[in-house]
Amino acid sequence: MTQWFRSSEGALHRWVEVGDGGLVLREALFDERVRPPDLLPPSKPVPWGAAVVAASRPELARVTWRFGTLGARIYHKIYGRLTARTRPAATVSDIEPVSRSDFAVVWGRARSDRQCTRRLDGPLPDGTRVTGTVEAVPWGPGVTGLFVRPASEVPFQAFVDMGALPGVPEQWPAVGTAGEFEVLDVRIDAEFERTPNIQVRLRPTAPLPPAVP
Repeated sequence: MTQWFRSSEGALHRWVEVGDGGLVLREALFDERVRPPDLLPPSKPVPWGAAVVAASRPELARVTWRFGTLGARIYHKIYGRLTARTRPAATVSDIEPVSRSDFAVVWGRARSDRQCTRRLDGPLPDGTRVTGTVEAVPWGPGVTGLFVRPASEVPFQAFVDMGALPGVPEQWPAVGTAGEFEVLDVRIDAEFERTPNIQVRLRPTAPLPPAVP
């Protein structure tokens, strides 16, 4: 039976989802001493500072299964490392059960914190320069964005949003165009029971040659 708990230890405030045998499945850990990311909307404050962990054990297992240690390192950098293996001990101050819905709200906030926190080190930190080739423009020039096949050192799908491309469709690059790109973000999609995916968000460091000169 799945249960949810919250506990506090000094400046740390922990919310956990616990499965059979007391194993922690998900953990959201907030630290009062850490300022929340500025990218988050100010209308949704929490009283416990920023999330330093928003990690899921099953999610990490799926990412590691597909992408190996590199995927695990990226996951840890984005969502932190689980600090609790089993439910908080009864000796921990302020431990109390919470509802599924309350945990869901806090979990969502913790994930937003972590996803909006800039990554300045670790694998593919923000601002990393990579080379790549335009692989597909599936929606056509001027719509949504395009996919890039990065160099071999980046074994993940890469995407350039239309906001980082010219506003005139005729100035978009053609499939096969090579260029240099900057890493804006790395996103992990592994939350549900499906094949996990890691996508790197890029923008060109300089205008790419247009398909229509």
